[in-house]
Amino acid sequence: MTEYSGYAVGVLLVAAGMAGAAATDLVPIDPGTASRIRAAKDQIAKSPAQPDGYLSLALALVKAARATDSAEYLNQAEKAVADSLRVAPDSFEAHKALVAVRLAQGRYTEALREAKALNRKVPDDNQLYGYLADAQMALGDYAAAEKSAQWMIDQHPVNAPGLQRG
Repeated sequence: MTEYSGYAVGVLLVAAGMAGAAATDLVPIDPGTASRIRAAKDQIAKSPAQPDGYLSLALALVKAARATDSAEYLNQAEKAVADSLRVAPDSFEAHKALVAVRLAQGRYTEALREAKALNRKVPDDNQLYGYLADAQMALGDYAAAEKSAQWMIDQHPVNAPGLQRG
């Protein structure tokens, strides 16, 4: 074996590893988010007929996608929401998670439409007002975004998400 053949083997191993990473497009994430994803998957394995595990998984994957800018995490989050809706089609929390996914995907018009529909059903959900504000800001409707953020603050004055959006 020549000195170059050892080098060639090393290059091939690195290339194979990179090809595997590209195939899944999963960028490494922080340990806390990875732990939440594992816990949600365990919850799904134990109770596949319950929507909560799918929702936890979807939201953890949205967090991973935002941290890494990875479309694959968003694809998985969208699937997790779809699985939750398959189990519980009328779940408010599942539809709200879909809004979070749409926002992370940059599908602001769809997110706003869904958030408004949910807001009509449950007009006092603080997190939903944050989603409304996010979509409204992204679409350039700053007056509406300000109103949504102000609603969050009025309901909970010590409200970091509301203050951040405000």
